[in-house]
Amino acid sequence: MPATRTFIAALCAVAAGGAALTGCGGDDKGDDAAPLMKPVVTTSAKAAEPFADLTADEVLDRAEQGMRDSGAMTYELSGTDDDGTKMHVKGTLTTTDKCALAVDMGQGKAQLIFTGGAYTYMKGDRTFWTTNADADAAVVIGDKWVKIPSSEFDSDDQDNFKTMCDLNGMMDTLSEDDGSESTLDKGQSATVDGQQVFQLIETEGEDKTTISVTTGDKPVIVRAQGTDQGQPMLMVFSDFGKQPNVSAPPPSLTIDPSKVGGPGGLHI
Repeated sequence: MPATRTFIAALCAVAAGGAALTGCGGDDKGDDAAPLMKPVVTTSAKAAEPFADLTADEVLDRAEQGMRDSGAMTYELSGTDDDGTKMHVKGTLTTTDKCALAVDMGQGKAQLIFTGGAYTYMKGDRTFWTTNADADAAVVIGDKWVKIPSSEFDSDDQDNFKTMCDLNGMMDTLSEDDGSESTLDKGQSATVDGQQVFQLIETEGEDKTTISVTTGDKPVIVRAQGTDQGQPMLMVFSDFGKQPNVSAPPPSLTIDPSKVGGPGGLHI
């Protein structure tokens, strides 16, 4: 069945936007490049096929709509950049601009809190701030949260952490037509962490992705596992409809960006 998008590549695009990566695929296929992967799906015994009256594309469309309708969800993405460097992203998304995000992109670790208000808060380790600011800024910031005007994240640039922190924005990226020549076919019933799912199999060249969709009236995607340019990728979705408790850190644990980075202050 023809498809006009590549799901796993779209996941890479989401991650690449915020983590300043050029893509998830690469040429290094050694063991050191493998991301943190969860156990593979266990296939269940044959049973009546869910979604028998729907095409593979229609099942995927319905699952994506179910994710949008949930209003909130958590995702965890593991993969590699073009240099084979491991990356790991975990985010809790909403449709109200509230989000909590943790990123490990090979150049330090960072956490972000999008409160939906005037300020966003970012905390990084010394490697992160040394790489993205300088060594002096890393010392001044220490383990505090930098209080940043949210307007600094309000842009259409792909190199923006907010691209990983908006539910509808993520779903737009996953569902957009990327002009690929991939195919999407129905697979079989299976279980993921004890949950009944139906698998969709997407193929483009030598890359193959298994997309696991829950069965029932309101399906959602709970796992997408496969390869992009030969590199393993895994994305797990959970906590649908669970609104996160997102709030600003206490003032004692924050620092104003004007105190960092010289006369112009620190900018993201």
